[in-house]
Amino acid sequence: GSSAKVGACSLVPAPLCYQWYAGGTKIKKATTSTLTLTSKQKNKKITVKVTAKKTGYKTSKATAKVKK
Repeated sequence: GSSAKVGACSLVPAPLCYQWYAGGTKIKKATTSTLTLTSKQKNKKITVKVTAKKTGYKTSKATAKVKK
């Protein structure tokens, strides 16, 4: 799977939360630091938005299309 290397909604150093997207569409219940890809994500670009409650958020660069 894909992974953002910090625990979901961790409180140190600031509260961080995750939301994964496939082809720009929010993946339901994909709100942890790791994502196990399914056949629904095939040929889609996968991104994760990490929100730090105190300092704003950053969105990762999209992956290449998922082939498997």
